[in-house]
Amino acid sequence: DSRLNNNSLTGQIPMSLTNVSALQVLDLSNNRLIGPVPDHGSFSLFTPISFANNLDLCGPVTGQPCPGSPPFSPPPPFVPPPPVSLICH
Repeated sequence: DSRLNNNSLTGQIPMSLTNVSALQVLDLSNNRLIGPVPDHGSFSLFTPISFANNLDLCGPVTGQPCPGSPPFSPPPPFVPPPPVSLICH
């Protein structure tokens, strides 16, 4: 576990952290981090709360698009499957 919240950390999140396969918990909330949050490797496991309350983080997990990148696509609408009819004789 890496709980680095409330440490006044600054700068960007190092992309090399995505290669740390043993990293299962990461809390970088309440710092002064900026830039894109990686969304691959071990970072695919983390939720928005891991990065909350930073200066200017961006990327899919934050809900904020990074400057110069296309806006996020909304998820497709939920379409329920058709009802199943059972005919008994």
